[in-house]
Amino acid sequence: MLHAVPKRWFSWDFNVMRGDEVLGDIDMSLWREKGVLTVAGEAYRVYREGLMNGDFLLESSGVVLARAQKPSAWRRSFTITHAGRTYTLRAASLFRRAFTLFEGETEIGRVSPQG
Repeated sequence: MLHAVPKRWFSWDFNVMRGDEVLGDIDMSLWREKGVLTVAGEAYRVYREGLMNGDFLLESSGVVLARAQKPSAWRRSFTITHAGRTYTLRAASLFRRAFTLFEGETEIGRVSPQG
């Protein structure tokens, strides 16, 4: 299981952990829905296509690797496409920041802040 551990109190910047091992980090911009995801020393841009709407994109070297759509502003879920496959990321509960990742109806992972 992966854990997103905030770097500071009340921060949207996280270290992505598996146990005690840091796998990467997420540094979010304060100005807009964008940031940088770093995994194994390689940086990936994450950003929204439009100013306040549109899909979220994951990009490396100018190539879009994955696309996430938020089907509804009222639901905490995303439909993600990557390499021809479709995934669903949705909130594990109403009151926590944990998310569960599904391929079809099969749970394949979870992401949750620690602490």
